[in-house]
Amino acid sequence: MTRLAALPITLAVALAAAAGPTHAQGDPRAAPSPMTGRTLGGALLGAGIGALVGGYVGAHVSSRGCESGNPDACLGEAFPGFIVGFGVGHTLGAPAGAHLLNGRRGGPGRSLAVSAAVFAAEVLALNALVDDGRTRREGLVIGIAAAAPVVQILTSAIIEHRTARAAARSAVRAPR
Repeated sequence: MTRLAALPITLAVALAAAAGPTHAQGDPRAAPSPMTGRTLGGALLGAGIGALVGGYVGAHVSSRGCESGNPDACLGEAFPGFIVGFGVGHTLGAPAGAHLLNGRRGGPGRSLAVSAAVFAAEVLALNALVDDGRTRREGLVIGIAAAAPVVQILTSAIIEHRTARAAARSAVRAPR
């Protein structure tokens, strides 16, 4: 296994190790602290790991038919797979990272749905603006491509934080 192939695995293990419970003495009913850098950092770290792993897998899958011995010839076949895998990995990684580093206190379902909706909107908008690799609205294309991942990270952290607060309130109100 090359060093490059081991990098996503190492990062995934680091994320999982850092995802231990963060509430007082492991009490799931303890009220979560205000959203700190931990949830936002989890979304950012998860998005980065997801994008790297997704891009790597996408490039590998899309370039399977390449002739061996000439790695430069496969670059053209690998690039579209890398882009798709990068986007999908980022879309799944941001909510997963926020959920894990928040001590698994929130509900990741909504966050995943919103992240997927943002990705779908990005893909549809870029598809409408780019025709055969050309566009007249280059600034708009760059803006959408740059803003969508940021929106995914922020919404993942906010939704994770809010669902964790709601879960903590309902756990405190529940009869024992």
